[in-house]
Amino acid sequence: MSKSNVFRIIVLLAIVAGSLSLGTRPAAAATLPPEFQDAEWVCENLWGGSYQGGHDCVIDFETWTWFTTQGYPGYGYTAYLSSLWDEWGCALDEGVLLELQPIFLGGMYAGQWGYFGSKVIGCTDLGGAEGRIGDAIRGDEGGGTLELKPPRNGMMNYDAGTCDENNCRITQNLPVGAEKDLGTIPGGADATLYVNLGGGTGSYTVCFWGEGTIYQYISGLWQAIATSIGGGKSCASASGDGSFAFSEN
Repeated sequence: MSKSNVFRIIVLLAIVAGSLSLGTRPAAAATLPPEFQDAEWVCENLWGGSYQGGHDCVIDFETWTWFTTQGYPGYGYTAYLSSLWDEWGCALDEGVLLELQPIFLGGMYAGQWGYFGSKVIGCTDLGGAEGRIGDAIRGDEGGGTLELKPPRNGMMNYDAGTCDENNCRITQNLPVGAEKDLGTIPGGADATLYVNLGGGTGSYTVCFWGEGTIYQYISGLWQAIATSIGGGKSCASASGDGSFAFSEN
């Protein structure tokens, strides 16, 4: 997206947000343009970001400073953006990985949805290795290893075909239920890992640096799974999407 269009997009977002607050449906509801349901278009044209596939969009500080101020960094807004990067735990030379989320609209667009929501997934090393997205790392169609940065030390070893169309991803961030129940793991969790295959069902191996036990969140409970130890790592086999935690001996 052209940086010169940023201000207009922010105004558009404000207008749409205003329609949400109206809570009424006019006699002739407007039709939301279909591009608002296209994650790639929304990432590049609504957020001024770099599309990573799926629902992932990376925004960076330099672009966003220009994007939101139109080249006029007055009024303390640059400092405000800096505080956001700090709040998200990211350095100013890192990008922020957003997961775009659909929101059903009210008001003039009642009953329709678009990618107007987002969730911060992690920080991005903009100059890092190809395929690496900060705290979330995306696989490719061949076999390989995805590894989080220390101390978020989970990793995934997968065979060719497991990550078809670059859809699989790992992150230290667990789904709400699994995160909430971490306290039930004996001795607590020293590291966590969430594997999302993007609809795939392939098998893989999860590993953590250190010697201990790997737990998987199954049917609403953290359960110890068969763990092998060797080479300074603890590993376990799994398939499909999964939440994992590691408790070091």
